[in-house]
Amino acid sequence: MSLNDSFIKEVSEEVRRDKLYKYFKKYIWIAIVFLIILVGLVAYNEWDKSITKKNNQLNGDELLQALNVFSKGENLNDYFSYIDKNKSGSELAILNPLFLDSQIEIDKKLKYLKNLKNNEDISIELRDLASLYLFYKGDYNYDEKFEILNQLSGPDRPFRFIAIEAKIDLFLEKKLIEEALQEIKMLQPELPNSSQIKGRITNLEMILQTLNK
Repeated sequence: MSLNDSFIKEVSEEVRRDKLYKYFKKYIWIAIVFLIILVGLVAYNEWDKSITKKNNQLNGDELLQALNVFSKGENLNDYFSYIDKNKSGSELAILNPLFLDSQIEIDKKLKYLKNLKNNEDISIELRDLASLYLFYKGDYNYDEKFEILNQLSGPDRPFRFIAIEAKIDLFLEKKLIEEALQEIKMLQPELPNSSQIKGRITNLEMILQTLNK
């Protein structure tokens, strides 16, 4: 019985090895294809990162050149051409303070800023900065300006303090001293003690309280 058991065991192992070999031979192509795909994906990822890095470098160089051309007062059409390409640096070119402060084609600049404001593909910081520039550069009436500032002064908005300070100025334009003081009281607890705006607001509050007596 032991010899038979040993023989049966050897035959069974041989059969298992044979089945395993046939199974391996039958499905080896799947492993090969998987390996080829994996190597291809890794190679594509490296190629894509290399292309992205190269494009970012080229775009950065192009943005720097456009800024240099503008600062030298050379062909400003090139600056507009760069912005119109809608590359990743176009937003920074539009929000360039030197560009916005110049008196060149104001309507065109306002159009650029409105496009930035409504562009959901860029960060809220850039959108709100565009809105802030529109507030100061655009031709808006009192209610329209107040609407812009209400949006910018919402919770967790990046330019909340600046927007509230601008709202205080709007109240003072209408000689609404009590409303301005209420806005100051709301703003003060949030301001860091070391901030410049804290000092301005504190001094303004003292003046308004004197006027309001």
